[in-house]
Amino acid sequence: MQKDWSLSFSALMFSLLIALSLTLLIVPLFYYVHEGGHIAVGLIGHLANNNLTSNFTITNWMNYSFLKLPQQTKPEGSTNQLFMFGGMIATVSVSLLAAILVRKYTKARNRRFVFLIPAIFFVYEIVGDFMCGTDNWTSKPLVDCSGPLQIFMTYLMFLLIPAIAFLFYPEVKDMLVNLKRKH
Repeated sequence: MQKDWSLSFSALMFSLLIALSLTLLIVPLFYYVHEGGHIAVGLIGHLANNNLTSNFTITNWMNYSFLKLPQQTKPEGSTNQLFMFGGMIATVSVSLLAAILVRKYTKARNRRFVFLIPAIFFVYEIVGDFMCGTDNWTSKPLVDCSGPLQIFMTYLMFLLIPAIAFLFYPEVKDMLVNLKRKH
């Protein structure tokens, strides 16, 4: 009984370590996806309005460990609806596409839960960028995001860690069982 518990605990810790590592890679990547979405989707909006020359500038960068992450993108001239929502569209679309690919091409037993990841990004985009940020028609926060909402937003992306760990747990436990059998 004690050995089963320690094996399960080891699998959980190893799964959490994998998930933490992946989260530390995914979150910075999605800053680029989000701001790149403003540019790509905004360019489509400009082309649809027969504005063939469009320049976009990333006007604010933030430091994340040794990385510089884009934080704010501004178009030259006026904005359009597609530009305003392009970051959210890109983030949700890319995370959903990644989830679909993981679901389709992996054998993980918990792969159906991979859709928790785009769900977390969707909530983050709606609350963080649309309601509390500038990715809306006013270019200002729509609600007061201090207090409990600020705490919620601060820790929301940490939900990626258990979501990813949950995906890997059965396979990590099987790997540890097989390693134990070999020794």
